[in-house]
Amino acid sequence: MILENAGTNWGAYSPEVPGCYATAPTKDETREKFKSAVAFHLESYRELGMEPPHPELFIETIEVAA
Repeated sequence: MILENAGTNWGAYSPEVPGCYATAPTKDETREKFKSAVAFHLESYRELGMEPPHPELFIETIEVAA
């Protein structure tokens, strides 16, 4: 999940789950809404007989001399 500050609210999305987003006034609310959105999204895949997305994105933190 990627959380972004949109100024007046927060947004969440994941490149691994295309089309699935959530927004709310706080990070905590956004996180909870996104968890629910992902669960709903994946259930929709199952109901439609589609294969859910498989993680292929990896995020790493690196240190760079400044």
